[in-house]
Amino acid sequence: MKLPLLIIGLFLIMSCHKSDFARGVPSCMKQKLRKLEGTGNYKGVAILRYTFKDQAYFLIPPSTTSADMYTVLYNENCEYICAPGGGISGKGSGICPDLNKAKVDTVYKMK
Repeated sequence: MKLPLLIIGLFLIMSCHKSDFARGVPSCMKQKLRKLEGTGNYKGVAILRYTFKDQAYFLIPPSTTSADMYTVLYNENCEYICAPGGGISGKGSGICPDLNKAKVDTVYKMK
């Protein structure tokens, strides 16, 4: 009887860790960011959320080890929207929505 209680207690303790993600980050984005972080090429990179007209967008800058990579913008369903910067020209894809009036906050900082 004590062993099942011990197992349940350990499970509860382990599941109560503090998340490093800001509130409201979708699980698909958390998964994507953890995968990128695992490469070791994004140390110290901040991930931004732009909120505009009740829509959330997530900006992922290029890795710190590669030149001419795009900054990528995803929506809250983790669907690719555009590349607002980067590439050989530095101007991105040129098809991004205007987010100049959007609220911006940092949702995660890569370790």
